Amino acid sequence: MWPMDLASSGHTGLPDMNRLEALPAKFWSLFQARLDALGVDEETIRRFDFLGPDLGDTLRLPLQQWLAREEGSLNSLAVAFLRLQEQLSWNELQQVFGGVLAAEMRSVGLAFATLHDQFGFSLRLGALGGRWILSDRHLFHPDAVMGSSAATSRIYVATAEDATPWPGDGALLDLGCGGGALALALQPTAARVAGCDISARAIALARINVMLNGLREAQALAFREGDLFAPCSGERYSRIVCQPPFIPDVGLGHGATFASGGALGDAVTLRILRELTAHLAPGGRAVLCVEWAGGEADSWRRRVLQALEGQPLLGIHCEMFRTPMEDYCALLAPYLHPPASSSYGEFLKGMLAHYRKVGIDAIDLVMHFLELDEESSARHAVRQVPLASLDHVSAGFADAAFHALRIAYAPDEAFRKVTLRAPSGFRLLAQDDDTADTVNVEFGPGALLPGGQLPAQAASILALAGDGAELGEVVSALDGTAESNEGLIRQMLAQGLLYAA
Repeated sequence: MWPMDLASSGHTGLPDMNRLEALPAKFWSLFQARLDALGVDEETIRRFDFLGPDLGDTLRLPLQQWLAREEGSLNSLAVAFLRLQEQLSWNELQQVFGGVLAAEMRSVGLAFATLHDQFGFSLRLGALGGRWILSDRHLFHPDAVMGSSAATSRIYVATAEDATPWPGDGALLDLGCGGGALALALQPTAARVAGCDISARAIALARINVMLNGLREAQALAFREGDLFAPCSGERYSRIVCQPPFIPDVGLGHGATFASGGALGDAVTLRILRELTAHLAPGGRAVLCVEWAGGEADSWRRRVLQALEGQPLLGIHCEMFRTPMEDYCALLAPYLHPPASSSYGEFLKGMLAHYRKVGIDAIDLVMHFLELDEESSARHAVRQVPLASLDHVSAGFADAAFHALRIAYAPDEAFRKVTLRAPSGFRLLAQDDDTADTVNVEFGPGALLPGGQLPAQAASILALAGDGAELGEVVSALDGTAESNEGLIRQMLAQGLLYAA
């Protein structure tokens, strides 16, 4: 969300976390109860978040604020104040939160007075997985703490819907947890949850979010301060989730610690990849959402494979989409520097100049699924996810993709016992020439595969596999040698064009 001008808000820094931490659990319980009474929930926030999807952030926020005002209900005013950075009068603040709670919010700095006798909310309310998440509203401050985002939502979907029994003791690590969004949202799924962050302020805000959600920090839900894996040295986890810092440091004093990833934005991510094996339980899985800056389309692949070299990690890497560098800078700059300030134009020009200097042409958004498998050779497969399926990279997809990858490289005896199935929604499209070497095919959205042309033999394998067919039956029905057809089936399994039941 586009941050408002600090000067016009009258709020030039971050709220005092010591004052907020000192608030008793009863205060946060009353705050949550008021949200419930107003009917504010995750769906309400989502409804306003998705208004004006085709507008840039600088235009969308004023539209969202205006529509919330037009709606005029206490529910919409609460969302405008808590989520959309709208300012309320003192009377409006009391109407929304009640006199006692409004006065307490004002006294501890949650509600701050602006230069125009209005009040703003010093944090920002979000939601993920039915949990409330407070974060900082001005993310360009060096000590700012991130909350829920599109990236955390993608990681949540890819982990919360995981139907596979977790190995080990069922523990989950939210690495670089920020305000604790993933740790709290995934807490019902895990037997034990730890959140680690290098920022003391992030850990403090995560603990506040624990109270806001009516939970208690204990051994089964703990937040620890420290650099990456340092606070959990010697521990192994069934699941590790992370959105690493990804923004290239342009050397202009921009942004929050949580976002800075070195000259190319990949320094912390590569560190994490090199250290993963020591912290995953056997069979454990890490899910990372990373924005890779680079030149050629495959530059991130070379860096990932180099960082993972020698580690017994299977990988499914889902390319979500690519953003040209100029577009990316225009979207990102308002988060890193106050957009209404006189120096904003110079900052944006400096950002573009740095990206060109270090050879960044575009940004690739990639979802990484990595499993510790000490019994098999490390294998990695890249999936190019269709644009229409961006919100559907689920744990079920990852389970099927890992199983297919293992079967693709299994010994012949195990390989030949497998039952094959085509991806969901597969169908052959009408052909003008039945003798052509390629065939047009289509897949359903759950398959996470783009449609297009396939070799005719591969299309025949998919048609024969259907919803389930023994490998031997498929091979015997094909033209060509069994050896060549088995080799093609292995390739299709590794590429995600075919699954093993």
